[in-house]
Amino acid sequence: MLFARHPSPETLSRLLDGMLDSKTSVQARKHLEGCVSCGRLFEGQARVKAALKNLPSLEENPILELQPPVFIPVIRPVFPLGGFAVGLVVGFLILAAVTWMRPLRSSLRVISASSEGAQLKPGETVNALAPGNVDLEIPHQLLLRLKAGTLMTWEEPVRAGFFGRPEIILNVMRGEVLVRTQDRFWGSRLQVRTPSAAATAKGTAFSVKVEPEQDATVLKVLAGTVFFSPHLGEVGLNVQSGEGSRIQGRHLPQPAQTLLPSERKALLETYRIGEGPAAALVIGGGPERAGELLRPALLYLSVQPTPEMYLFIRRQAAAINAAILNGNLEGAVKEVRALEISLQTVQDPALAVPLRLFVGACNVRLGRVLRGRVHFRWVADRHPQHSLASLALAALGLTAEQDLRNPELAQAAYQALAAQYPASPEASLSKEFLARYSRR
Repeated sequence: MLFARHPSPETLSRLLDGMLDSKTSVQARKHLEGCVSCGRLFEGQARVKAALKNLPSLEENPILELQPPVFIPVIRPVFPLGGFAVGLVVGFLILAAVTWMRPLRSSLRVISASSEGAQLKPGETVNALAPGNVDLEIPHQLLLRLKAGTLMTWEEPVRAGFFGRPEIILNVMRGEVLVRTQDRFWGSRLQVRTPSAAATAKGTAFSVKVEPEQDATVLKVLAGTVFFSPHLGEVGLNVQSGEGSRIQGRHLPQPAQTLLPSERKALLETYRIGEGPAAALVIGGGPERAGELLRPALLYLSVQPTPEMYLFIRRQAAAINAAILNGNLEGAVKEVRALEISLQTVQDPALAVPLRLFVGACNVRLGRVLRGRVHFRWVADRHPQHSLASLALAALGLTAEQDLRNPELAQAAYQALAAQYPASPEASLSKEFLARYSRR
């Protein structure tokens, strides 16, 4: 974890309590040495915790006098039990309605270098003036890039369910916006509205472009699935990863078309918004990402040098990506094998886990299923806390079910997935398989 921006108060508190790992702790302390505001916050936390530790106990405090317990008799209610039950139900429904509709305290903030940290209120217009782009973030939810000439507003997020999953609405009047949701966004709903269309997504990477002269909206999906419909309409179509569609006027969306390799490659820009990852699998954020992985997915590698990002890894991954985009994965067999050998030198989970999953998926696609499963098992066993560990178990289940035709092996993987990651996107896959398996 690199602190290119300020560490959160929770991170500083964990540092104070000695709960961070050694690498993160060293990075946090280096940040504190050069940041006055974070240093003051850290010192304040330290003073508060020290004061709490120095408070006298009950026995040492002469002001407190413990009183014996007072027993209050229970009086039978004068109203009927049925009325009490009705009151409870009504109260619960009111509480549920208030919880459902209350706004979330999310903020949309600018992360572009020119205006970094600026907060944008709901309803406030964002105008990306030429020649530059504007990068925005709703922390832990999504990242946005407004291309030059884009005009957009956003609505305060509301809860899309009782347990607080947010629904975020962006209104794009003109221009083009690139969107990439983050890991914690799974289960939430994002809707990008234009004068002619609406694009609804649950965890994905895509772009929406408004063409005012033609009264048209163009959608291009890099990863995941986006429901595309006329503005505020309920009839539309699901546009899958690697596909695009167009809506003109009040017509229904055109049939989804496969994006050109150059279009998909250009959409990798979504992974360069804000602090782009060193390595990332270009897949959606829901249960569909397991299927996208095994097609296989593209692999995004940052252009920024890292200690373990060797030039030959980047070259081999780029060659395999090009083969995937051109529909010629079989032509990249040598690159896949060379990349597989180089994995032995990569130890950092941020790079090793995406690389292992990518190489495993390529092996499955090339017919080397057992070899691919070795890499999925490596991720599941070595890094069970990684955000993609559930994806590794799902890949083990899918390959056992679809490629090896071994339901018992698939059952073991899905049971482990359901037990270890019940809230993961892939949990629904395990439930569906185990339900089918139990009926046999």
